[in-house]
Amino acid sequence: MTRVAGGPDDLADQVLERLAPAIAGPPPLLRVFLLVVCLVQFGLALPWLVGADPLGIMRDASTAHLTRDGALGLAVAIAGLLTAWRPRYAIAAVLVSAAALTAQIATAVIDEHYLRVSLLVEGVHAFTVLITLLVALATRPVTPLAKRQTRLRSIPGSRVDRVRRH
Repeated sequence: MTRVAGGPDDLADQVLERLAPAIAGPPPLLRVFLLVVCLVQFGLALPWLVGADPLGIMRDASTAHLTRDGALGLAVAIAGLLTAWRPRYAIAAVLVSAAALTAQIATAVIDEHYLRVSLLVEGVHAFTVLITLLVALATRPVTPLAKRQTRLRSIPGSRVDRVRRH
């Protein structure tokens, strides 16, 4: 695909160039740490999604419990990976992560009370808490742009142009 000079792509590049100082991203170290934690969460949650627990972390949990935690864990891991890749999605990702965290806390209380699943087993949700916090840290407020000094532009042959030339 070729770009046309003066086309919409040039205008978009100009707008993004002007907005760049106002839209600062999260520190690179935060993005790398978020990536590592999300990959660990992804690796833990993927087998749980099909009811497997190869590491034996949640040995006391039922298949339904593993599947539910796997689905919520994958949602949080994917939201975090998306934020690590493109921080502009951090606000949407923090909403998804917070919703999944809320669901995990609610079900942890129910599981502990009714199903007698120990809170130690529910401790694996610490990754969800950590990812949600990291994604929240990745959200950055948009700062206002500094006032731009505008120059009076003259149109050739206009009164302003004649005054400037003399």
